[in-house]
Amino acid sequence: MIKGASRLLEKALVVHTEVEFIPLYRNQPLFGEIDIALRSHNFLIHKFSKVMGQMMKPLSNNGVFAGVNQVLYAEAVIYVKSFMEFESLSPDKLLRLATILHEVYGSYDVCALALDHYDRKKGTSFYQIYSECLYAELLEE
Repeated sequence: MIKGASRLLEKALVVHTEVEFIPLYRNQPLFGEIDIALRSHNFLIHKFSKVMGQMMKPLSNNGVFAGVNQVLYAEAVIYVKSFMEFESLSPDKLLRLATILHEVYGSYDVCALALDHYDRKKGTSFYQIYSECLYAELLEE
C-alpha cells in the first residue's frame, strides 16, 4: 500500500492512484485504507476521473461491463496536498502544484488557490493574471 513511502509523500504534491471499492485481488488495500493513509500525510481527495462498475450475477450475462449499480473501482483518484495548508508550502512548491493542477488535471480552481498563496508570499499577481486569462478563454467559447 503506502507503507514505506513516508519520505516520498513528504515531497509529493499530488498523488494519482487507482482504487478498488470491493476486493478484486487477495489482501489488497481498498479505497478506505488508501484514503486514511493519504490523509495521514496531509493529502485530501480532489477528484475521481472515472468510476467503473459492473452488473452483478445473474444479470452479468447480459453485458459484463454495463455497470448498473455495483461500483468496483475508480481509474484515477487524485489527491492533493491539503489546500487548507497551502500557506505552509514554499513558493516553489506552490508554482509546481499550480502547474500540475492546470496542465495535467484541468483543476483550475485549486490551481488558482495555489497561485493566490504564491502571490501572498512573493507579492506577485499571478492569480489575477491567471483568472483574467481563464475568464477570457471561457468568454471565447
